[in-house]
Amino acid sequence: MVSSHPIVVSVPNGDLDPALRFAATEAALHGTPVRLVHAYEPGPSLSGPPVTQAGATEVLRRALQRAEQVLGPDIEVSGGLVRGPAVESVLDASHEAWVVVLQRRDLLHLIRSLTRSMDRAAVRRAHLPLVCVPPTEVASAGDRPVTVGVDAPEHSTALLRAAVAIAHERDAPLRVLHTWSFPRPYDDAVLQRVGREWEAWAHEDIENVLRGSPVRDAVQVDIEIHHGPPLPALLAAAEDSRLMVLGRHGVHRALGSRLGPVTRAVLHDAPCPVLLLPTAELPADNLVGAAHRSGDQLDRRA
Repeated sequence: MVSSHPIVVSVPNGDLDPALRFAATEAALHGTPVRLVHAYEPGPSLSGPPVTQAGATEVLRRALQRAEQVLGPDIEVSGGLVRGPAVESVLDASHEAWVVVLQRRDLLHLIRSLTRSMDRAAVRRAHLPLVCVPPTEVASAGDRPVTVGVDAPEHSTALLRAAVAIAHERDAPLRVLHTWSFPRPYDDAVLQRVGREWEAWAHEDIENVLRGSPVRDAVQVDIEIHHGPPLPALLAAAEDSRLMVLGRHGVHRALGSRLGPVTRAVLHDAPCPVLLLPTAELPADNLVGAAHRSGDQLDRRA
């Protein structure tokens, strides 16, 4: 598959290699170009000299130079500057992106940009697939699985089928991780009385959704059902995952595209890249392609 939609990499004032290496893998996989975008706000800086356009241009120049070394000659790379808040301005300039790659240091900016009041630009941001890359080098993929975290299987059709497609295109196994529990004092009673049945029901629900994927039979799938809070299970699974896939909450007109506390914690602590998909707004057939179609629909409504 060859796509004209670029992989956009947000350029920080610092080490860019983890994001570039992830972008290189994705660009080779999808046949996409890579575009570096650096956001800057002219004015005083708390940690150095004043921020100027000339200084931002130099940051981008060095990033492009490094990108050419990391990506190699076969991947088209370009760059651009945008004025405005970090991440938010990058996302606003990336509505045609295949995916936007951010480094973990940008997490607070990401949360801010996705939870503000929903103007038209913010609605665009809510439909973008996003990847948050940890600051350390990611271990070789090897036979590491793609892991997808599932909350309510019956409401996760888009997320599960997208995860199957993502694992398939990477020739990787898929781990489906679902955790469940009830508030105390009911949890112990439910566990003792119907714990096994509850897990069997969840397993069956997940299998039923996966059967609807056209590539299900081509992917090795392991379904793990755990009783307990989701965060410890997700972080433990991230230790040996090549990619963690999570869904974002739906778009709320007053609050934006929300990131729940579990998702925020995984983004902050996961040792592998974390892909956030806007599953609540998109159909289940092809999430990344659907993101582009959503952007086209927004353009037509304007």
